[in-house]
Amino acid sequence: MPSATTAAIWVTSHAQAMSRRVYFMSGLSLKVMLDSDADASWELDDLIANAAIAAARARDTAFIGRAAADVSGDMAVDMLVKAGIDIAGLDRYSDVPLPLTLESRGARTIYTIPSAEPFNPVWPRFEAGDIMVWGGYFSIDPGVHAMMLDLLRYASARKVTMIYVPYFTSLQVPRVTRVMPRIFDNLELADIVIASADIIAAIFENSDMAAVYTHNISFYARRFFAIDESAGTLTEYSAEGEVARDAAMPQSAIIASIVIAL
Repeated sequence: MPSATTAAIWVTSHAQAMSRRVYFMSGLSLKVMLDSDADASWELDDLIANAAIAAARARDTAFIGRAAADVSGDMAVDMLVKAGIDIAGLDRYSDVPLPLTLESRGARTIYTIPSAEPFNPVWPRFEAGDIMVWGGYFSIDPGVHAMMLDLLRYASARKVTMIYVPYFTSLQVPRVTRVMPRIFDNLELADIVIASADIIAAIFENSDMAAVYTHNISFYARRFFAIDESAGTLTEYSAEGEVARDAAMPQSAIIASIVIAL
């Protein structure tokens, strides 16, 4: 069930929520953390996947995306399964290992090799009113982009509510201009956009979120949620105006709370 904090931000009809399935789509990766004694712990290193786990506590949830068919991939997938998430649509590739991020003594190193295998998920039977949440580097990865767009267009045609969550690191995308065409491909399919203010400022070179909504996002999506982690706030922009709320919680929990409320 939603936490007390989530409930304070969002109010929704339980019966209405439970009737709609939520699909999350991204590429799985793991983060390995080494402490000073070289003891290791690990967790999913993907915002969409962690949002899926948070949403699965209150909603019927499925994950469509990619994971390597190796030991690390099995560990990542097992975290979804233990959360009660349907993984029937998950695509497993076998030519390269799962992306890993190593954090040790304040340093962060990413190990990743792009898979050359085509993205080939099992397409679900979408129903009108279902919800699709997708994003991350996966959404602008040239290796999966064409097939991903086909699946998203099919979901949109089935009257699924489409939620785009753009995010990436400067290591993944050193020059945003090179991926802007693919970002716009995603925006064209979005009903709702959720993102950190920092990412939106990097994409549109503008830190004024109200101006970005008016001039860059409102043409595509009817609602935009800007997450300001430093201020601990979430601001919703729409044709009705803007509403700011306190939201001192991880981004994955904020995304899940928005989805739960739809």
